[in-house]
Amino acid sequence: MNEQIKLIALRISDMREIRGISQTDMAAKMDLSLDEYLSYEKGEQDFSFTFLYKASNILGIEMAELLTGEHPKLDFCSVVKAGQGLRYERRKDYNHQHLAYNFKERKADPFFVTVRSDIKPGQREPNSHESQEFMYIVSGSLLFCLDDYSVRLEKGDSVYYDCTHPHAMYAVDCDECQFITIIMK
Repeated sequence: MNEQIKLIALRISDMREIRGISQTDMAAKMDLSLDEYLSYEKGEQDFSFTFLYKASNILGIEMAELLTGEHPKLDFCSVVKAGQGLRYERRKDYNHQHLAYNFKERKADPFFVTVRSDIKPGQREPNSHESQEFMYIVSGSLLFCLDDYSVRLEKGDSVYYDCTHPHAMYAVDCDECQFITIIMK
């Protein structure tokens, strides 16, 4: 298994123990069976964005800490040059760049996201997590699905939604769609 996956798994395990959360309680808070959760904590499978987002919130740390092992340090201003965001690319069709990863105690998490058209609508399990999210389409077109509702979004379109509802995004009629998303805490 990838060394970075093992390091992230170790950080999750260590922080869970430091916080005094049992594996059973962590699995329940993550809405996973104990076996599913343990496979993540042992580094036996890769982490989805949603898994890391939920785990970092439960553990009371920044997602960037799980990815890098370092605590964000800036508290006045954080500048991220084009293409220099903290990359999180676990699936071939999704690439996230965190645009404020080194700013501590953020009230929101901004990402530049690229979704490739490799996965067709209905081929991905929708995700849900505690928060609200704003998305602004920069290029391409995106099929945005929320519960039973779906809408096609084009360059310049935006959507704001409650992330506790299952949601998924698919690039349609283009090689890739790029958007800015801001997840509120």
